[in-house]
Amino acid sequence: MSVKLGSVGLFSYQIRFLSPEKLAEVAQMIEQLGFGALWFPGGNRSGLFADVRTVLESTTNLAVATGIVPIFKISPEDVAASYRAIEADHPLRLMVGLGIGHREDVAPELRHEFDRPRRALERYIDTLEGLDGPGQDRLLIGAQGPRMLDLARERSAGAHPYNVTPAHTATARERLGPARLLAPEQAVVLGDRGSALAIARRSLVAYFPRTNYTTSWRRQGFGDEDLLDGGSVELVEALIACGSVQSAVDRVDAHRRAGADHVCIQIINDQIAELRADWPDLDVSALVEAWTWLSEALGLNAE
Repeated sequence: MSVKLGSVGLFSYQIRFLSPEKLAEVAQMIEQLGFGALWFPGGNRSGLFADVRTVLESTTNLAVATGIVPIFKISPEDVAASYRAIEADHPLRLMVGLGIGHREDVAPELRHEFDRPRRALERYIDTLEGLDGPGQDRLLIGAQGPRMLDLARERSAGAHPYNVTPAHTATARERLGPARLLAPEQAVVLGDRGSALAIARRSLVAYFPRTNYTTSWRRQGFGDEDLLDGGSVELVEALIACGSVQSAVDRVDAHRRAGADHVCIQIINDQIAELRADWPDLDVSALVEAWTWLSEALGLNAE
């Protein structure tokens, strides 16, 4: 048996900054809206598996996936122990997404390992297996390029690409084959097109210094000119659905037609640029409103 993610989930940086009480409340709303899974980024804040447990304890069927556990920040021993404890209490509700993270965030003495990313992930997975951690059917790989997609096919349940287009999804499906799970992230900014584009461009600023993303974008067909001055309109709109709720629905449908099994939607707003270490008064009402619109437009409560 495997974790049931459903057809559409939500990815959110913001909700990892909530208190446990508020996180539990928001998770219940997400489940009531009909989303199948909640995706947590693992690299921006400590306490990842404590947040996972909070969500699982406050909901009935909502799955949780990590997108991703950065292997140079969280040890396989910690992942395996957390997984075993959570699985004992909440079986078949957690998928563990692994990834190498960003070279710029890795300690200098470990960068030689980072520069061989496939081998580093293979060793990490080997260690998890030896510790009775998540098995192949409970792992996903944060895969963009062909070698990582191959690893996802060979050693995990599938791939969780980030900052990609539906065209990338089609290529990933071909590389993974029909049997592996493909769950791309899709960013969305709602509002009038001009304002949405401006917010979308600001949200991408942090990714331009990350060579894994710029390499991926070049591989997806974008040129050097698309990476200048905060990104061309073509790049920004290809990566982020900007404008109406229907534009977001259309992008989700495009990923599905290209071969995605599950699409995790990330609502982008100006909060993304301002996340800080402690934000006890973070207001997520705008997120909840956007999630509600999307749930209705996608017909999730009717599924």
